[in-house]
Amino acid sequence: MLRTFILFCLLFMSGSLFADSYGGEIVDAKYNYRSYSDSSYLFTIGHVQNNGEYSLENVTIEVQFFNKNGEVIDVANKFLYGTTIAPKEKAVFKVQTLAAHEKELYASQKVRILDAKQDKPCNKRDPKEKSGFISELIGMMLPIIIFFAIFIFLMRKYQGKGSGQERLINLMDSQVELIKKQNGELSKIADAITKKNNK
Repeated sequence: MLRTFILFCLLFMSGSLFADSYGGEIVDAKYNYRSYSDSSYLFTIGHVQNNGEYSLENVTIEVQFFNKNGEVIDVANKFLYGTTIAPKEKAVFKVQTLAAHEKELYASQKVRILDAKQDKPCNKRDPKEKSGFISELIGMMLPIIIFFAIFIFLMRKYQGKGSGQERLINLMDSQVELIKKQNGELSKIADAITKKNNK
């Protein structure tokens, strides 16, 4: 009973839709078995439908083949190199592989998108990425802001009224005035000596 149910499910899924997280799905997938003189091949043909809002690139398709008991007996992969699928568009694909068994052993297949790349524009950021970027920016700017805040605080402290820098400037000004007075006294003494020698 269980085997019959599994077989029914596999036959129902054969050639049906298989959605994935990339915004794409496989549609109209059919396979064919061809025997030649020296070997046999499996051919799977279908479409990749892009239901997302971004273009799909570098799509990798996986095809699994099952027997009547629902067991995987063969597998094949196809990389759609250089194929870009625009949103709401579809692209045809063909997966060809050398058959590992006789035709009678193949009962159904399952086709899915194994991997793909979404061509997201740079100006459209995910809200999580945007919040992470803002947090990272704040973390980078915070040390600089703190440094400038400390620098401004120290400048105001040492340049304010009654600060050590102001006292030093006042001391230098008083020394300059004292030197001017001494130079004036010395000039008077020199003039007096000059007049005395001229008499």
